[in-house]
Amino acid sequence: MDAMEIAWRYVNAWNARDTASLAASFREGGTYEDPGTEGPIGTAALAGYAQGLFDSVPLVLLVVAAAACWVPARRAARVDPAIALSAE
Repeated sequence: MDAMEIAWRYVNAWNARDTASLAASFREGGTYEDPGTEGPIGTAALAGYAQGLFDSVPLVLLVVAAAACWVPARRAARVDPAIALSAE
C-alpha cells in the first residue's frame, strides 16, 4: 500500500464520517495528535475524538450563521427609516 492510497483512505473515511474506518486508516500502534487532544492518542481514542468533532461542528456552524445574520440586522434596526430614505 502506497502513501497516496493511505491518504485517500483517511480522507474518504473523514468525509464519510466513518469513525471506525478513520481509526483503521492508522497503522497498528499509530497515534494522532492535535492541539485539542492534549497529547498523542491511539486509534481507539481517535474514534471517540472524531465522533465528538463530527457532533460539534454543526452546532458551531449554526452559531456562526446566526451571528452573521443577527449582527447586521441589529445594526440596521437602529437606523431611523426617515433618515435613511432622505439620504437617497
